[in-house]
Amino acid sequence: MRKLLLLSFLFASPAWAAGVLVYDNPAQSGAPSAVPYFSDVPLQVFDDAHTIGTGVLKGFDVWLWNHEGGPVGMSIAIYAGDAADGMPGALLAGPYTVTAISQTAIKFYHLDVSDAPLLDTTDLWFSVTSPVANAAAVWYGHDPTIGTSHNLLRIHDATGDWVDAGSSDPSGPANLRFAIYVDPAVQAEPKTWGKIKALYRGDPSIQ
Repeated sequence: MRKLLLLSFLFASPAWAAGVLVYDNPAQSGAPSAVPYFSDVPLQVFDDAHTIGTGVLKGFDVWLWNHEGGPVGMSIAIYAGDAADGMPGALLAGPYTVTAISQTAIKFYHLDVSDAPLLDTTDLWFSVTSPVANAAAVWYGHDPTIGTSHNLLRIHDATGDWVDAGSSDPSGPANLRFAIYVDPAVQAEPKTWGKIKALYRGDPSIQ
């Protein structure tokens, strides 16, 4: 039976990161508190993230929990979404492995990425996958302060796919706690750029 394991905790302060924040669900005052998204089977949790801009992914923050007896490699990926929160589409970034420290209720992690994937849509799904039952993403019943997210999580496990629309904990919207950093999208060069360069170099064939 899936449930939220209610535990209190203290947050670590996020590290400085490269790029511009286009989505953020940070520590916020007031109830509800963040809690581990607990399951008795390994699972993949998707949260819709509607960002304020596109660009090349530079890194992300994510909060994870781990009650296993040792470190657990958690897989983070970002998929294309849509405004209506339909099923996740194409894989845009990742998967990246974040190692969750053993026996931690909730902990902050930051990862800078170097493969420069383009997030060319503001409608995304942020995914956290755990290979074991006692480690997973962190539920956070607040709306993000940058970007938007709806009261919806998509879950995939060995039994199939299902939706959590606040059923696990009705005290706040069904969101995960994470942030996304990008380099804003660069405008394409004008079609005349080659001609401009040739003129600058004094090419006599260009009039």
